[in-house]
Amino acid sequence: GNSSWYQTIKVPFQQVENHEPGVLSIVTDITDRKNREKELNETINIIGEQNQRLTNFAHIVSHNLRNHAGNISMLLTLYDPDESEEERHEMLEFLKKASDGLNETIQDLNEIVDQQQKSINQLKEINFRKVLGKIKGILATDILAYNVKFEESVPEDLTLNYNPAYLESIVLNILSNAIKYRDPKKPPLVRIKAFKENEQVFLEIGDNGLGIDLERHGDKLFGMYKTFHGNENAKGIGLFITKNQIEAMGGNIAVESELGIGTTFKIRLR
Repeated sequence: GNSSWYQTIKVPFQQVENHEPGVLSIVTDITDRKNREKELNETINIIGEQNQRLTNFAHIVSHNLRNHAGNISMLLTLYDPDESEEERHEMLEFLKKASDGLNETIQDLNEIVDQQQKSINQLKEINFRKVLGKIKGILATDILAYNVKFEESVPEDLTLNYNPAYLESIVLNILSNAIKYRDPKKPPLVRIKAFKENEQVFLEIGDNGLGIDLERHGDKLFGMYKTFHGNENAKGIGLFITKNQIEAMGGNIAVESELGIGTTFKIRLR
């Protein structure tokens, strides 16, 4: 039930009639005040998290967009119509690359804004095994190409109320990372465990891949545009989005990893 809060003030005094010591106790119900304090603290925390996201977002916008825009401006100042056709063509190629880069960054930023705007009220009762099956279907080509083996511990009847788009995105991001950062010297193995405990749903996805040096990169792991293996296809927004989605639904994500041994993501979905 709801807690009640009381404030007690005790004042010692001497009784007039017999000069015996006494204590006057004044008890005040301060439940309303405490509830308001709690609400205020929760609001402050939410604002703090939103500010952190905004700061991160502003940093990305200023850093990435400024780079692309700067490149375009510089290329335009260097463009000389009197140059040979070959040189002009080369310059236009550079301009096109800079313009494509700018568009891609804007798309990434839109994706993050969209995902943060999506209502967390779009909840559905989801069977976790079905979601897993769907994601393995999406990744089927890679799973076959790299002969990825799975060890699964997922109860058939494990269901949860969740935003379906978020859940698919979270599982897809982490599974595709496990395949992308496999160790070429080992047959890839992905372990998936999902379980319910005290009405909360937990998910663990582990691999035997390249692993991440958490001492060096741990604090940056869920940052925007952070990549750790020099993989040319890595864009570094996957884990940033994943963490945001998990936290938007009231959960959290942690990582355990060792270079050359593998990585495990531990997620409390809700």
